[in-house]
Amino acid sequence: MKTLKLEKQEHDKKIGSRCEFVPPTVTESCLLEFEGKIIGFYLNDLPDKLKQYITIANKEFLSKNVPKSLLERSDVMQMQRKYGISRAEAKARNTVQMSTILGGVLAKPHLEDLTILFQQFTQTKKQRHS
Repeated sequence: MKTLKLEKQEHDKKIGSRCEFVPPTVTESCLLEFEGKIIGFYLNDLPDKLKQYITIANKEFLSKNVPKSLLERSDVMQMQRKYGISRAEAKARNTVQMSTILGGVLAKPHLEDLTILFQQFTQTKKQRHS
């Protein structure tokens, strides 16, 4: 598996500012490395077994076991002001999402486990194709 070394890029974007469309630069599966350490990975295609694990993790992540808070986008408040409607009406018409409260549950090294699992998978796949 290829390793992509990430480099910090300076930019003039501020939080909340609109960004122009930038086409993706990572298009094939790879490990992401920053300052000599693997910090993540990008997968273009997932093996079926890994898809099953991710489905299980996602179901748990979305469950009541993980604390969440309501995140209202600014368009909710703008609609309230513009149309003089209630907050509930504005929320029904606009973007509202649940945000997971990180640190609300004990930290577990899932990323490292997934990275190791993925590295093992790619080594096994290479051996089968050799």
